[in-house]
Amino acid sequence: MANNPRPPSKGRAVIDELRTFMERHGAFLVIILSVVAVRWLWSETKKSWKEWLRHLAVSLLVGGLLNMYLTDIPNETLGVGTKGVILALVVLQADHIFVGLMAMGQRFRDDPANFIRSIMDIWRGRN
Repeated sequence: MANNPRPPSKGRAVIDELRTFMERHGAFLVIILSVVAVRWLWSETKKSWKEWLRHLAVSLLVGGLLNMYLTDIPNETLGVGTKGVILALVVLQADHIFVGLMAMGQRFRDDPANFIRSIMDIWRGRN
């Protein structure tokens, strides 16, 4: 009679997946949520909960995309602390980045032929 171990249960597999996810992305998720909380606490304007929920969603989107990029960079090239600082600064400005990307998309939709010239004018402060 062979001593065959039982395959792991589905619940155990889910727990292992969550543990792996938190090991890879937990610190960055805490940074994103902390930056959103600090921005909320230090905000001088009164915003509705819908606006803060939108800001949280945009911050998670931008931070998640940046985190996927930053995890590809080896820690010897860019340290974990540096990655956290970059992530925090970008998430702090996530609304502005997202609005800028949306404006660029609208300019491309309105005039695709002159899109590059339009972006260069914005860059130079002409428009």
